[in-house]
Amino acid sequence: MKIGEVNEVPQLKEYVMAIYGDQIHDKSSLASVFSTNDGFKGFRCPMKRVGDGWTLNFHNRYFIEDIPEGFCVYKGIADLAGVKTPAIDKILGFFQKFMNFEFIKDGKLQGRDVGRTKAPQAFGITTLDEYINGTSRISQSKL
Repeated sequence: MKIGEVNEVPQLKEYVMAIYGDQIHDKSSLASVFSTNDGFKGFRCPMKRVGDGWTLNFHNRYFIEDIPEGFCVYKGIADLAGVKTPAIDKILGFFQKFMNFEFIKDGKLQGRDVGRTKAPQAFGITTLDEYINGTSRISQSKL
């Protein structure tokens, strides 16, 4: 099987249902899987009050977890595969400034804070072969 085949990528609805199972009260549609999911209760827009107004809270889990454990992983794998990621690059480049982190540098996932991510590069993986075949000498401190 080749990497990236359609049958290797789970459909979103089935993927979420597999993770959240009985926490989902209506599994009839993708929208209802999200809207009736107890696992998503209480999530609010990551805002904080500043004076008489509101601003984004860049220390909210949407930023401090989802970016290094989501976007950075995708970016890292793409870098290993030689795949350009212009949309991810723009998102990471924009938000890393507000988070006071540096994940992307010179268009690659090689900024000073890569070690805070779950990207392959944080584990010492530098080639696609190492990633696919598990031949890297992974840093034990990250496991």
